[in-house]
Amino acid sequence: MLSRLLSAPIVVLALAAPALAEVSARHFPAAFEALDETQRRTVQQELQTAGLYGGSIDGRYGPGTERALIQAVDRIVGDGFHGIAIFLDTEADAISFMFTLAEGGYSKWLYGEGDENDGG
Repeated sequence: MLSRLLSAPIVVLALAAPALAEVSARHFPAAFEALDETQRRTVQQELQTAGLYGGSIDGRYGPGTERALIQAVDRIVGDGFHGIAIFLDTEADAISFMFTLAEGGYSKWLYGEGDENDGG
């Protein structure tokens, strides 16, 4: 009984803690706009292929794109065992993330294959 009471606040706090990407999503609009139109559409296509984005591939930043980007970061970073770190502390970090996403650099993690034969 006592152990159940002690663990309850920890669970509540863990559920209330925002995801990494949510905290740093403030940089996403500017980073997305730093891409050219083709790259912005490619990012949306990557997110759609991963099942994270259901909007139109229009190269525009909106709530659907933002939600999908947040989910993408959470999926790529996963439980921390993939050895992938994404830094989003600055606008430059977010731009680097967007460019890598547009180039397909995170595809294998977005599609659930990142832990297979990745050499580390």
